Amino acid sequence: MKANRFLAVLLCTAALLSGCGTTSPGSSGSADASQGESDASKPLSELDQLAQQVRTWEEAGSYDDAAAYRDALMRTAALVQAESRGAYLCDDPQELDEDKLAALTDAAMRCNYSYSMYKDEDPFSPKNLPATIAMLILYTPGTLETAWGEDPTLPQGWYQRVKLEELQPYLDGAVAPAGQAFRSHPQDLTAWNWYPAEDGDIYVNVSGYTATLPTGEPQLTSVEPLGGDRYLVLCEMLPLGATLQHQLAYVVEDTALAGETPHVTVLDCVSAARRDSCTLNWDEIEALRTTYRVFGEDGQEAAELLERLEALSPIPFHTNLADQMSPAMELALDEAKLTREMIPTPTFESYVISLSVSPTMHRPEYSQENEWVPAEPGRGTYGDEWNRIPAGELEAAFQKRFGIDLSANNRTWMNDPDFILTDYYTGAPMVSYDGEFYDVYLRGVGGPIPFPYKTTLVYNYDDTYTATFIMDTTEYFPDSNSTYEVLTLQLRNVGTEENPFFHLLGYELPA
Repeated sequence: MKANRFLAVLLCTAALLSGCGTTSPGSSGSADASQGESDASKPLSELDQLAQQVRTWEEAGSYDDAAAYRDALMRTAALVQAESRGAYLCDDPQELDEDKLAALTDAAMRCNYSYSMYKDEDPFSPKNLPATIAMLILYTPGTLETAWGEDPTLPQGWYQRVKLEELQPYLDGAVAPAGQAFRSHPQDLTAWNWYPAEDGDIYVNVSGYTATLPTGEPQLTSVEPLGGDRYLVLCEMLPLGATLQHQLAYVVEDTALAGETPHVTVLDCVSAARRDSCTLNWDEIEALRTTYRVFGEDGQEAAELLERLEALSPIPFHTNLADQMSPAMELALDEAKLTREMIPTPTFESYVISLSVSPTMHRPEYSQENEWVPAEPGRGTYGDEWNRIPAGELEAAFQKRFGIDLSANNRTWMNDPDFILTDYYTGAPMVSYDGEFYDVYLRGVGGPIPFPYKTTLVYNYDDTYTATFIMDTTEYFPDSNSTYEVLTLQLRNVGTEENPFFHLLGYELPA
């Protein structure tokens, strides 16, 4: 955009100079005034309008309208996103056509074999590069022609025979850092126990890698365009055998020519497995995003403006806030987690149990309808019994925790057999409402298993939080292939900073 403005100034100057011999001083002044009026009346672009608003807030030291601030954040983020569209753009990777999905899945496998094998070491260092290349050749050869090689003159071992002249192009197209590292390596490959063969072939020593089982099945979760032909891909490596499920984030570039089968080259990757973790943190993903994003000038201006907007927020974005939480925030988050864990299926019964609203009366299932017993003060609901709960209290609890209005649509949800527990013999709903109380039958339900867990909490542009709980299940299920479970919640704080309360987003009554 700056270049466009500069070009406009040059064109304007050239026009004025070309007419300086025929235009009177008076008419020149009129032209200048006319040009000034034209520039002043020209409508500002959306980006310029946003920049003007941000300058006002920066000069004031803060924003004065939270709704306007959120709107500016979302609009600017949309402008950034608009600069980053491409052929692999999708809401769900499974919606991609078969060839594109296969290309991104192959790239995930290449990443897993090259980046997940090492902990704190560089997979492309002179020490590790031979093993990295061997794994790529064995398990993700792509277009590289390979064959088991046999030669009685070679030391005993397992070898893969490839054409040396094809190895460099293969690595460049498979994992770019591997190609760069191989290009800079001295050509004496015997130090790696690689041996030349006739016709320009070479025996690649793969001893010790042939028994290595695949360490996961990739399941793509998101594809984010970074501009040009680059994409940031997130995926879960699902466990096979006794391996650990973990996340990968990798950047690829679409290198296929028009009409060719889709192919992407890996530019970089981070793997949670390198630090024996299940999930990546935001900083790791954001580093890939900012390093490899390719913008035009307008996109770069939008990205810089978005950073300035983020700086105005009292709560930092894209940061794990879990280690900075107050005790009150920790308690509120733990209560939200427990509420969600008490809802294995979205039924009215599960909702009521999770809220633990105190009834005023209770009675066993097969007792007479008038045999109500006063409830113990401060106690939650009674299992395998009828619970009489004040309507106002239950409706307020539903509204506060889930944003659900129980009075909506004349309470037609009470007639939904999938949402309301029904009597096994009569089919009658196990809930009633008399205008003052809800009488609800609740089965006895145990609490969730108290797995030890780690938490991440990230603040979003729309004033919501994303909380992730990574629960270690090893102690309870030692023979399971997966050693952890992940629970992700979308939340909004409807309390205060001193007394927070998290509203669980995404819950609603049946239509």
